[in-house]
Amino acid sequence: MVRLFVGAPVGETDGLARAAWEVAHRVAGARVIEPAQRHVTLAFLGDVDASRAEEAGRCLDEAGHDAAAFTLRWRGLGVFPDPARARVVWAGLPAAEEDAGTAALTGLAERVREALRGAGFAMERRAFAPHLTLARLRDPRRPRQAGGALQSILAQYAGAPLGETRADTACLYRSELSPQGARYTVLHELHLGS
Repeated sequence: MVRLFVGAPVGETDGLARAAWEVAHRVAGARVIEPAQRHVTLAFLGDVDASRAEEAGRCLDEAGHDAAAFTLRWRGLGVFPDPARARVVWAGLPAAEEDAGTAALTGLAERVREALRGAGFAMERRAFAPHLTLARLRDPRRPRQAGGALQSILAQYAGAPLGETRADTACLYRSELSPQGARYTVLHELHLGS
């Protein structure tokens, strides 16, 4: 079995780097995601028989064969599941109705999920919520995380522009979990048109 997901790699911006630095240096227990590992998850497949990885790659090709590259305009920070029990700090995007890049990302995610479901891959049914994970918090009950430092950072970055990145690839990744964090390996790459 291998743990698989489809994602769009995201480059670094000054705004994303600054926000990640703030979280890393001000929030106890925060583990910042390395820029080279950052991506927007389009579809999470979970544990899949290794023999089906190639098929998942074909689904990605089918779903995105005519997709064009697009620009993502990062804006504001948030947390999952909620500020009192934060486990993930993320950078957001404008709503798809307000931004062509977010609309293109959402459309690609929907097509990828549809192709994977059509091939018999079981996936979550929850709606796509585009975001970029910047950090994971080890203990959401720590007062410094749930209170002052994290709340201050969220307020400081509320709606703040964090820069733009170009999405020109979508990848099938293998995720390997360890105590040091997840490591992602690209198994298949689709280059989006210009």
